[in-house]
Amino acid sequence: MADTLSDAATIARRGADQLDYLKHQAIEAIEEAREAGLTVGENLSVTDTGKYNGFRVAAVRRFAAMIAARAAALSTADKDIAARISAATSELSDRRFSESPENVQALDVLGFPRLPSCTDTGESLTMRIVADTNPSYDIPGGGQKGVITMYPLPGGSGVVEVEKNWTLTPPWVNNYAPIN
Repeated sequence: MADTLSDAATIARRGADQLDYLKHQAIEAIEEAREAGLTVGENLSVTDTGKYNGFRVAAVRRFAAMIAARAAALSTADKDIAARISAATSELSDRRFSESPENVQALDVLGFPRLPSCTDTGESLTMRIVADTNPSYDIPGGGQKGVITMYPLPGGSGVVEVEKNWTLTPPWVNNYAPIN
């Protein structure tokens, strides 16, 4: 599952770069049309409202075609990247953790002296912690790079199960165990 998520993250990062480039290209075409004295509408229509009174039909058509092509390329790439991410993560939708979580004390204030002291509220919950432990080649020394995600399992004090496998952490966790 970690490899699948890593692959999806790679697709998303590369896709974001591609979308950024295509967005820049579309904006550049709009700016060129405006610099030529044409008006570009919210719907990306191009009109000549300047002193030439519409006599620059060829220029209007050329800029309109260029803007439309670049906007279409951006839209197509966005849909393609979304489909590739969905395909890469499709196998995760039916995956579940097979082991049952252990009840462990998630926070040991003595072990982390930089944390403020915690208040015992008598409330509890079990958290699932997911960490990417793969070494990263773009980090000096090959250290880890990634996200450590914690989410509550259903049944804890104040945990809201929005949908199956989708829970919200209750506010008391942030108020009384301020981990940043």
